[in-house]
Amino acid sequence: TNMDVDLVLDPVFEVKKYNNYNIDKSTEEKIGIGIMNYGTFRRNKLNFSETEYEELLISIIRKVESIGTNWELFSNGSIDDYEYIKKICKKYNIEGKVAKRPEIPEELINLLVKYSKIISLRLHSHIIATSFGIPSIGFIWDSKIRDFSRIVNREKYFIDLNKHANKNFENIINKFINNDNIVKIDKNYMLDSQFIKGLGLKDE
Repeated sequence: TNMDVDLVLDPVFEVKKYNNYNIDKSTEEKIGIGIMNYGTFRRNKLNFSETEYEELLISIIRKVESIGTNWELFSNGSIDDYEYIKKICKKYNIEGKVAKRPEIPEELINLLVKYSKIISLRLHSHIIATSFGIPSIGFIWDSKIRDFSRIVNREKYFIDLNKHANKNFENIINKFINNDNIVKIDKNYMLDSQFIKGLGLKDE
């Protein structure tokens, strides 16, 4: 059967436009580190061991700590993700650095908008961050995240976990946590005609 198919935005891209969130950026800078449970990697048959994953998470935390920036671990709301965060904290003696698990979308949004930046595994945290102009670094573990990085023209800030040991990994993380302007999101990009064309939508 022949069928016309349109490619449309995930509604979360426009969440800022249709909700009145009180964003207070006057508080201390805080980086949110979004963690996903390792079982998701296993189900997606990613060639990335749990030991490598733990080493990645701890290396990110240590880098953020090394520059004296406040940070916090968060989940998108998944119980499995939240339990995995608690497991990591217990194993590596991390205390007092875990955000309350969001139970509804509004709680997730209110959590994310308090961060100055995020480093995260889950796609929707990046979509929300993009909507609010919050700089982010992500990790590619399935095709949806790769496609998202291309759509928002940020491929070089999404690290392929199968290739994370390359030299660029250290450079990207270091630039990001040290406020390099090159990783800041253009807040007008969402309305740009190139962005619309990239999605296959009409520029009207």
